[in-house]
Amino acid sequence: MKSIEIPQDLNERNSRGAAIARKCKASAFASFAFVILLILCLVGSLVCLVLTEIGERNENTKTLLYILSGSFLGGTLLFGFVAVCFSKLLQSLRQTELDYRERCDGENSFFVGEGTLATFEEDSLYLHEEDGAGKTVIIPYSELRFFSVCTRHAPREKGEWSVVIEIPVKFLSKETPEDGERPIYVQTDAKERLYRCLEEKRLTLLGENRDARKGNKAEGKKFKRLKRFKFQGKNNGRKNTLMLLGLGVVLVGAGFGIAFWHMTVGTVIGVCGAIIVGRAFISFLGKQSALSVYEEGLYWKEGTGDFHAGTRGVFLKWEEIRSVKPVKQKGTDLLQVTCDYGSYYFLNKEGAFEYLRQLRPEMCAE
Repeated sequence: MKSIEIPQDLNERNSRGAAIARKCKASAFASFAFVILLILCLVGSLVCLVLTEIGERNENTKTLLYILSGSFLGGTLLFGFVAVCFSKLLQSLRQTELDYRERCDGENSFFVGEGTLATFEEDSLYLHEEDGAGKTVIIPYSELRFFSVCTRHAPREKGEWSVVIEIPVKFLSKETPEDGERPIYVQTDAKERLYRCLEEKRLTLLGENRDARKGNKAEGKKFKRLKRFKFQGKNNGRKNTLMLLGLGVVLVGAGFGIAFWHMTVGTVIGVCGAIIVGRAFISFLGKQSALSVYEEGLYWKEGTGDFHAGTRGVFLKWEEIRSVKPVKQKGTDLLQVTCDYGSYYFLNKEGAFEYLRQLRPEMCAE
């Protein structure tokens, strides 16, 4: 992430911020435009292949169509690569823009939500809106706890680092909180200036030590799975998925039959059918959730049934977990997995908690 100097003049500061925002919009537009060009080139390549087998064509025309098809295919690969590059550029620019907006508010200011900033002052944390409107909250450091958290979406050492701030609910609730009510947690991106700020304020950072993980050769280590418990997801969209799967199978069969008449046309239809079958199959499998137990921790994979979203996963190392217990909410059996910075709720089924209790008795309690 590139750090941009903050101008002293307010007009120049706003102008520079607007320029960064324009770059973000331009990168987003360019990425979208190249994706459209990619699709058009792919369609053009398929059309040229089909035209070579339809109607009477002389050899020169067929050769030209093959050349055009190859050129379109090359354009597909080129535009796909450029689209990925612009997508990565957009991600970098957005991070730069957020960091710039934070530092315009102050070197010790950090976003903890959409439009909400947390500013580290002399002896307290100041929560306020970016535009200066709305309610402001001042919380003494003595009432707060700070956690270094590595969010892992897969069973591996590598993850995304952040700092989670634990805030007593009494500071954010309009009503008088009940005794024992759980605190509220807000999250901000892990940045070097945030770590420097915490050190300057002499605030203790609990949780995993990020510096100890840097250069750790174990990041590429494959974790060992001991047990997996599967849960069938909701039936939402399953009928449509099966219909899509059936359509794909029909196209594959039709393509195979047409190939005896026109090889190119049959191949194109068969490939389209195979793509539809693959998409439907992945979507169908994506509806299945699973709780996996590893030697290193717990991995929950929640099936969304959405081909684009894929699956949402969270991996918790045993070092993070403080307790695991079965609970019931709205008639659903769940496992409450509690960490220092909050609790996760995973689906539970017969045998799952019993297995965990045998494996990690010190963490499990009825």
